[in-house]
Amino acid sequence: MSVRGIQFLNQWLSENIPNDAWPDRVQASELADRVLVAAEKSGIPAREIDEEVRSVFASVLSAMTSRHAITSH
Repeated sequence: MSVRGIQFLNQWLSENIPNDAWPDRVQASELADRVLVAAEKSGIPAREIDEEVRSVFASVLSAMTSRHAITSH
């Protein structure tokens, strides 16, 4: 279990999901790749994030959906 992996993911998502993001699978895939690259650059192996979430892609898509729901009201 990696607390720093999930903390990194949550922080990155809060800072990098655009406010006007539409829950788009292509963009979610690109953001999932970007978060893993950013984690590696920060010294956090992708496996530390993978241990905490079922799917980085699903986590990104969920964050995009949540952000869209909040900002569309």
